[in-house]
Amino acid sequence: MDKGERVMAKDERNKEVGKSIMYTMELLYSRKPNDGSPIDNIYAITLTDIQKAYAYFVYSIGSYEEWLKSLEDAEKEKAKNKRKD
Repeated sequence: MDKGERVMAKDERNKEVGKSIMYTMELLYSRKPNDGSPIDNIYAITLTDIQKAYAYFVYSIGSYEEWLKSLEDAEKEKAKNKRKD
C-alpha cells in the first residue's frame, strides 16, 4: 500500500466514523419521546453531548489533516530547494 492509498484509507475511516456519529444522533432524535419526561431529558442531554463530540471530531480531524498537509508541503519545499543547490 503506497502513501496515497494509506491517506485514502484514513480518509475513508474518518468519514465512516463521522457517519456513524451522525447516525447515532439521528437514531436518538427519532426515538426521543418529546413529552417533557425524565427520559426525554436524558435523550436531550445525550443528544447535546453527542453533537459536541461530533463537532469536536470534525474540527479536530480537519485541523489534523491541515497540519499534516502543511508538513508535507514543507517537506516538498525543502526537497525542491535542496535540488536547486
